[in-house]
Amino acid sequence: MCQYPLSNYIGDFYMAIDGSYRGETSGIGVIIQTYQGKDILEISQQGEFPDNNAAEYGALRIGLETLFRFVDPDCKIGIITDHDQLSSNINAIRRENEIYFPGRISIPKTVKKDWREIREIVNMCHQVKSVCIKSKKNPAHRLANLVRGHTTYGYAEESIIQIPPPSRAIRRGKIRET
Repeated sequence: MCQYPLSNYIGDFYMAIDGSYRGETSGIGVIIQTYQGKDILEISQQGEFPDNNAAEYGALRIGLETLFRFVDPDCKIGIITDHDQLSSNINAIRRENEIYFPGRISIPKTVKKDWREIREIVNMCHQVKSVCIKSKKNPAHRLANLVRGHTTYGYAEESIIQIPPPSRAIRRGKIRET
């Protein structure tokens, strides 16, 4: 289970991401869960990435694109990563749109295209927050380092209809979830 380290943040979905650069066996790992802790999917893919930054940002892009095949983008997402600059950049996106923060977002050259796509997706969301944790505690770390990749659909495979985020009324405590 993805234990989201910010106990005061309640998201509709939680996504743990990791990228690993090892030359020819580089890979990404993504774990997505509902706010109740039900697995939606795990992704482990090998890829050709020019560096670790490209693998980390690639993991986030693929995770977001995959999640939005199943859910309405107007949701809240908690992202867990072990890449501190990526986490800072994710958290700066909303602030960037509201107020000018010069120099707050620093994007490595190898991930410019991924970053544009990530920003577009994140800007569609109700809210996205990220937290940076140690690599050893990142649940997606093992997936990024698998020699052969795989995708496992858990809850998402049962029915797309079953995994939308809870209604805003449920999250605000106005009605109880059944």
